[in-house]
Amino acid sequence: MAAKTEAQQATDRIGGCWGVWALGLIAVVLAGCAGGDEASQTADTQTTETSAEPTEPATVTVSGDLTLEGEGFDFGKGQSCYGEDGYSDIDEGAQVTIRDGDGTKVALGVLGQGIARGLRGIDCVFPFTVADVPTGGGIYSVEVGSRGEVSFEESEAEQISLSLG
Repeated sequence: MAAKTEAQQATDRIGGCWGVWALGLIAVVLAGCAGGDEASQTADTQTTETSAEPTEPATVTVSGDLTLEGEGFDFGKGQSCYGEDGYSDIDEGAQVTIRDGDGTKVALGVLGQGIARGLRGIDCVFPFTVADVPTGGGIYSVEVGSRGEVSFEESEAEQISLSLG
């Protein structure tokens, strides 16, 4: 075997170092990948846990009607109608306010189109529906326009009958 020159011996040393360095790099990369999966799984778990959708508060829909009672209306039965004279503020689109037991406004709605009905002459009946009223408010109140509040319990929310006249 021929003796290696000094240059060949230096190349062998560098090549040997490169081999060790390359193996070390591969070990670090593999360890990083394995740790990355674990970190990724932990991050995925945390993201899933924190991105859960918040639950919506329970609500109820308040519905009913307001009847203008009287014989002075000149509307044919079944036709659309509206408030007259002292009731001119009662018409389709008039605001319906729902308040909770503390008197806080919790939801707003409007009167629907009035329809002439009645047994004692002609009454004008306006339907209303107010959605998304938070439950648990104790005794509620409903007010149409600025005609004063009428109290009701949550169990009565599906059919409230109001009347004026």
